[in-house]
Amino acid sequence: MFDLLLATTILCELAAAAAVVLSIRFPARRIWPPDRQDSWKVYLMGSLFLYPALGIGVLGLQDSGGWGIPDWARIGLGLPPLIGGLAFFLWAEAVLGFGQMMGRGGALAAGGPFRISRNPQYVGCLAMLAGWILLSSSPAAAIASFFAIIPLILAPFAEEPWLRARYGPAYDGYSRNVRRFL
Repeated sequence: MFDLLLATTILCELAAAAAVVLSIRFPARRIWPPDRQDSWKVYLMGSLFLYPALGIGVLGLQDSGGWGIPDWARIGLGLPPLIGGLAFFLWAEAVLGFGQMMGRGGALAAGGPFRISRNPQYVGCLAMLAGWILLSSSPAAAIASFFAIIPLILAPFAEEPWLRARYGPAYDGYSRNVRRFL
């Protein structure tokens, strides 16, 4: 069962990466970001991001301590980026709103965490992954996390043309002043 969970987690991450690459390559037929809130694309991409997040969590719990790092070091090194990443992600979601985060229209978000990063949700997720790898000390969670990083890094490249078309010069000015990640 463990191997099946690892394999399906990685397959979902690769499918998410493929969907993002297709969206970058063929923007008129993009899957991410979705063109409508009620689109099948919202459910597909939501599943391809949520299942791996749960899978990485379970893998880390089942395979915890696999690297033999002392508990005090795991907690001291892993908990700060895990909690900090979660806080940064939730702050971004609070500013942007879940609907807009999933492609629904709204105003250009340039305040709060969006002053620091154009993609604070992805930065938060990357920090959470790093924290969980350290906290769980799990080789399986580390392998799955490596594949989870791919769509998180690629997604902004699919979103930026969409944002530029939606917000025009306001987005161009914003993107000149705020870095893609940090």
